[in-house]
Amino acid sequence: MKNNIEKIIENLIMHNYTTHNPNFISENRKKIEILESFSNKNQNVKDELINLILNLMNSIIGFKSVAINLKNDLKNDITNFNLIGSKNSDIEQFIQSISNYKKLKTITIDAAKFINSLNNNNNVNLLTSEIIKSKVNNPIIFIKNISALSPEHINFIFNQFNTKKIKDQYLNLDINIKKSIVFFIFNEYNNALINHNFHMFEEIKFNEKIETLLKREIPKINQKFNSNIQFTNDQILHFVSLNKNQCLDNLKSALFDFFSYLNKHNISNLNIEAFNNWDSENIYKEQNNNESNIQKPGLVNIIGVSPFYNKAFISKIITQFSSSNDDMILMKSNDDMNLSVKIAKEVAYEYLKAYNPSEIKHHINKGFCISTNDINSQISGNSAGISLTTAIISKILNIKIPDDTAFTGAISLEGCIKAVGAIDLKLIKCSNSGIKKVFIPKENENDYLKISSYLNPEMNVILINTYDEIFNDLFLNKNKMLIK
Repeated sequence: MKNNIEKIIENLIMHNYTTHNPNFISENRKKIEILESFSNKNQNVKDELINLILNLMNSIIGFKSVAINLKNDLKNDITNFNLIGSKNSDIEQFIQSISNYKKLKTITIDAAKFINSLNNNNNVNLLTSEIIKSKVNNPIIFIKNISALSPEHINFIFNQFNTKKIKDQYLNLDINIKKSIVFFIFNEYNNALINHNFHMFEEIKFNEKIETLLKREIPKINQKFNSNIQFTNDQILHFVSLNKNQCLDNLKSALFDFFSYLNKHNISNLNIEAFNNWDSENIYKEQNNNESNIQKPGLVNIIGVSPFYNKAFISKIITQFSSSNDDMILMKSNDDMNLSVKIAKEVAYEYLKAYNPSEIKHHINKGFCISTNDINSQISGNSAGISLTTAIISKILNIKIPDDTAFTGAISLEGCIKAVGAIDLKLIKCSNSGIKKVFIPKENENDYLKISSYLNPEMNVILINTYDEIFNDLFLNKNKMLIK
């Protein structure tokens, strides 16, 4: 791997190949060096490195003879291929050479970039048949921006792959309709390659999925509020229309908030006035607006890593006071999240009890509704510890957290900050996203030092042992406490 990288860099510099971006080579050389240092330990990083090299070579004008042999060597190692290009011939070349990708697990194709090729039914047929003939390891095919294609060709793609209707359990994958991503997955049973049997994750009409969600959630929330409020189908559709720009998890929060409003005003029979009065106060309408998010206490940037792609992301944890005595976690997370919320509340209480212990305890016990602004972000409860603690304290003290500040790290009941994984990917993401200050565990110092020279020098990385350091930085002497 390293020899191949060195050959590529040497040839790029020696022959002074150029692209439309004169800084392309120097920018990507740094990325390659960063990724290469981790590629031996992590297959996903290795995949990203290979993708970068392949796409870099595709972008170089005149880079022919050296690239051919290197490409064939690299294809043997790649498992996740993200097809990037500007010409439809790129996808045709990929289809013709797919048998070289022996370990391939996922393929991502952007329909907006390869519109003519994917609008050609022969190419779609060729793609499926070549994958089957090559006996590639049952890859998942992601077609992004499929709405760029003509309706008849979208239907053709659906019919090509859809031999079996979607099952109920697949609905839990939370397809993001807004981004128009359609998932095609090859059947993983032993006879898949023989029977050409494909499952398709269908793109579902937005209103239909929301209606299903609300009908499932309404009885649960009625039970929490000890109420028996019933929705007609028209009322469900009206609620959807009031929240048409929301992702599914935020809609759960909005529904809970609506029930809180009804309970507060002793409303038992729904009418249009109740909907519209609540809508005028609806805090969830603004959650997709970054400017309004910045202005609200309880909003905190968290750095996470996608478990599927092993890529870092930055999301906002949104913390609201709950109207019940239960914490509501309305986002994709792992099993550690409930425990992390409990620990975060205990730590927050220890830091805030000096203000007004009885009132603080009241709000802590009352519970919080915790969600995120990104439906696709699955957040690990363990590494969310200091972000959750900060969000809860921010909400109680009514202090806004700067939008250019981010957090990652586990926290103990004693307020000690513990190491988390993928610090390298998280810091690189922060560095490339304009973050100015990031708090990470002191225990991750060695991980940070390995990549520090590649990070934005204007980004302040703060290594912490205890939560004292965050509290003193963000909250001390800044109290704007809501409660008296």
